[in-house]
Amino acid sequence: MERLDKTAEREIEYGLKSCLDPICFLEKFIRLQTEEGYIPLKAEKYQKEVLRDISRFRAVNKSKKIGMSTIFAGESLHSAMINTNKDLILTSTSERMAEELLNKIYDLIESMPHNIQPYGIEKRKEKRRAEILQLSNRSRIFSLPSSPSTVRGYGMRGQTDVYLDEFAHVAEDTEMWTVVRDFSILGGRQTMFSTPMGKRGK
Repeated sequence: MERLDKTAEREIEYGLKSCLDPICFLEKFIRLQTEEGYIPLKAEKYQKEVLRDISRFRAVNKSKKIGMSTIFAGESLHSAMINTNKDLILTSTSERMAEELLNKIYDLIESMPHNIQPYGIEKRKEKRRAEILQLSNRSRIFSLPSSPSTVRGYGMRGQTDVYLDEFAHVAEDTEMWTVVRDFSILGGRQTMFSTPMGKRGK
């Protein structure tokens, strides 16, 4: 009997860790589609280092096609699922890329075991909204083009996390940074990640 109790305790501890730790959550529940079918996500060392960085301001200078957009999409999904009434804003260099990034998050959700997928998510593509994914816990993920006029006005519900994708390639990067920096007044996090584009701007 004692052995079963310890086993149950370990399962509960692991289950809680899976919910609270983004790396454990992603590797346990997220699958990626490949030519061979779906395979479990296995985070690389450099991806784990970024996910473990709890700084309020993060800047990642990265190479192309190393999976950072997927990792940050997964991190934002995890944060939206474990926090109530939280806003997360992901920005991309164009409206098309913003829509693709939001679709990536939907794909991550659909790869999860059905019984832990966020309740209330409409999975049919024709019903998806182009800019926002809203969970039943009132958390929201916005995916928007990187424009100060587009992002200005958000961040009024409290802690709002912002992810700035390919930020070195944003023409109005200084003004954009001024807008999202103000979100940190209420405790939000800012993450900029990009391939390099010379010595310019932020």
